[in-house]
Amino acid sequence: MRILYISSSVIPSRTANSLHVMKMGQALAKQGNVVTLLAPKKKFEEETDVEDVYEFYNVEKCFDIVWKPYIGMLVRPFVYAMFVVFYLMRSSADLVYGRDLLGCFMSSIIGRDTIYEAHDLVWEGSKLKELFFRIMVNQSNFIKLVVISDVLKGYYVRKYGDAIRNIEVAHDGADSCKDKKKLSTWPGRKNVLQVGYVGHLYKGKGVEIVEQLSREMPGVDFHLIGGLEQDIKYWKARANGSNAFFHGFVPQSELSKYINCLDVCLLPNQKKVFSYGSNSRSRSIGEFTSPLKLFDYMSHSKAIIASDLPVLREVLNDEISILVESDNVKKWCSAIQKMHSSALRELYAERALEVFEMNYSWEARSKGLLRRVNA
Repeated sequence: MRILYISSSVIPSRTANSLHVMKMGQALAKQGNVVTLLAPKKKFEEETDVEDVYEFYNVEKCFDIVWKPYIGMLVRPFVYAMFVVFYLMRSSADLVYGRDLLGCFMSSIIGRDTIYEAHDLVWEGSKLKELFFRIMVNQSNFIKLVVISDVLKGYYVRKYGDAIRNIEVAHDGADSCKDKKKLSTWPGRKNVLQVGYVGHLYKGKGVEIVEQLSREMPGVDFHLIGGLEQDIKYWKARANGSNAFFHGFVPQSELSKYINCLDVCLLPNQKKVFSYGSNSRSRSIGEFTSPLKLFDYMSHSKAIIASDLPVLREVLNDEISILVESDNVKKWCSAIQKMHSSALRELYAERALEVFEMNYSWEARSKGLLRRVNA
């Protein structure tokens, strides 16, 4: 199958959405499909000094990337959509799959089989975006809407009812861990529990919990892997300097070496989580997010302590992780204390890996989506 994958993500960049897009591009291609990814050329947001985009994301060069102009100030999304349409008109793609609403809308209008993947509530963007969405889902060639959690599906069902003929939940994923090596120079103390967090450090991610834990538990080393420089500077000034280590941004090709050094991985999402670039008027995505780090933890066979939130319980349960009140530091401390038992850590880690391999690899995600398309 020839698949045209339309994205609005900046590639290359450090955003989770761009990583998701690249990993899905690889997964779709490895199913034997010919995949072309369209992405906007946003020079003002790109990661600089990236010689090989595929290597930056640690994906195989098994699909093509075509960048289209993103110019025109306020009309940039529409200019990009027009370039997407021009490309579509010349393309022989059998299927258009995308996370760019305007691009997928235009694809459906010109009669292409289209799947749109939503990670948020389209009607909270603008009235115009919602109009595009309503028109798109009513086209005869619109195959289905893909969402990343049952909670998010519930929002769409309540909002649109039978207007959306087919809606499917596909949680995010990760690659299977093939690199079992550890970082050669690790700042943690020997014979001390190594507890880590991977991801951005902005509002709602639970960094404030990790910061408090580092003060409450001086006998445990805490590692924060990722984050922008200004966020690292902010939290570093507040955390316990003797047992809190900030590793900063780590390339995807090296990330496994860091996770492999950890005994326990934390997912301290709070009830309100704000995505990269959010402003004061943005809506929290905490109710329906599907954190990429969760699946990375599972794929690396790590013991996980996570916030006890409904959206995380869609993947986790008490058999494969310890779930605690998101903002209760005492319970986080208690959970970490339990993880001093290596036997308990191994039990949770083995169970988490087993669940991951059955359900949450990028390969499993793409297979499931395409199997249903081909059916």
